[in-house]
Amino acid sequence: MAKATEQATTTVTTTVASDPIFAAIEAHAKASDEIWALHEDSLAVGPENAGHLPIEAAVAAELDAAKALINTAPSTQMGLRALEAHLREDRHRQARGFIARTHATEIGTYTSGDWSLENVDWLIAKRAAEIDSAA
Repeated sequence: MAKATEQATTTVTTTVASDPIFAAIEAHAKASDEIWALHEDSLAVGPENAGHLPIEAAVAAELDAAKALINTAPSTQMGLRALEAHLREDRHRQARGFIARTHATEIGTYTSGDWSLENVDWLIAKRAAEIDSAA
């Protein structure tokens, strides 16, 4: 039993280390947490006393991390599931806005991004197809 647990732990550790999506998820979660912490701090002292530069820098960092997250393709099924879980968390909803979908209409095509869970489903299906085609 101990050997099986050790093998499973090694497999998970290797998967996390080799799939770039885990680093992107961690970076985005950290940036998002920083915004929420600064927001809570500003509520505690009042917006007139909070200052604006720390929150502006945190928002810029979160936006960069969100773009990187959406543009990073998971290379494993475990990474794909971690990405899906991360994007479904309400506190990370801002990242959903960077999911760009192209839509065809009778007058042409346009690209949209919104915070919907439908876009999360679309991105996960797209990334799953990419993983399957690479296998």
